Amino acid sequence: MEPYFPPITPPDNKPVIPTLDLTRYRITAALAFLMALAFWYTFSPYIIIFLVADYAMRGFGTPYYSTLNWLASKVQGGPGKAVKAAPKVLKARIGFVLGLAVFTLASYGQAKLTEILAGVMLVYTVFVIAFSFRKME
Repeated sequence: MEPYFPPITPPDNKPVIPTLDLTRYRITAALAFLMALAFWYTFSPYIIIFLVADYAMRGFGTPYYSTLNWLASKVQGGPGKAVKAAPKVLKARIGFVLGLAVFTLASYGQAKLTEILAGVMLVYTVFVIAFSFRKME
């Protein structure tokens, strides 16, 4: 039995690799760092909920619905270099897991563990910004 919608193949039969704009990704990572830093200082649950939702949109859905990505597109001057999206999606999924763990610990009242894991998340966002400048991707 054939599928109802046959798969779409490009004319040259090469696989289509999803890409995203590197400049916009860098700005989005910097905005995520600022959000993580704001959570580090205030420990407001609204900030971490917003950051977890944004990481979920970028990691599991489409990054075009991400609020931080939208803000980055408004800040960005022009089109940037297109890079492979797979490593960036993995970084967003790791950020989602870290943010969800921080939110879970904070909701259970584990202040010291929340502070430690929020620090790990802050260091992780610094690494995401630092390693997004590499030419390997």
